Amino acid sequence: MNGFLQRIDHFRRHTFAMVAMTGEVPNLDIESVWLFRGKGIPQQMIDHPQWEYFEKRELDLNNQADKDLIKEFWTTKVGDNINGRPVS
Repeated sequence: MNGFLQRIDHFRRHTFAMVAMTGEVPNLDIESVWLFRGKGIPQQMIDHPQWEYFEKRELDLNNQADKDLIKEFWTTKVGDNINGRPVS
């Protein structure tokens, strides 16, 4: 994950994200919520060599489940749960 984030360091003024390692050893996953400036996924992210390996979907602020997910990500800390999985 560090390599992915290092390769987009120049892009950080255009996005805000919370990236978390969830689950328990040996079943760990990397989950994140990204907020991009503007509408849609910027081409710089789409062109990232590892972007294709991530599952993506646009969150809908009119959908309560999506609003709850965003709140979970923005307010969580190690030991809390995201999507019912512990944050490591």
